[in-house]
Amino acid sequence: MTQSPDDSILRRQVLDVIVDVLSATATDPDARVSLLQHLAGNPGSPEMALLAHLSGRYDADDADSPLNEWRQQEGDQAAAF
Repeated sequence: MTQSPDDSILRRQVLDVIVDVLSATATDPDARVSLLQHLAGNPGSPEMALLAHLSGRYDADDADSPLNEWRQQEGDQAAAF
């Protein structure tokens, strides 16, 4: 399977985010461990690792979670997330 140029750009951006999160001194140690575990569980797929990490950071059933606050602000557009 060949990658399109857009896929390569997205992958580079995802890798930049991952490196920034892992190298930041302010990153919560639990968040760092979680991201590393997701990277190990998704070899060769940093996009899926980051998605799994971010999905796990917020409990969809928690009404006070940032994800649900965003959904309330954005309405129908955010319902797909």
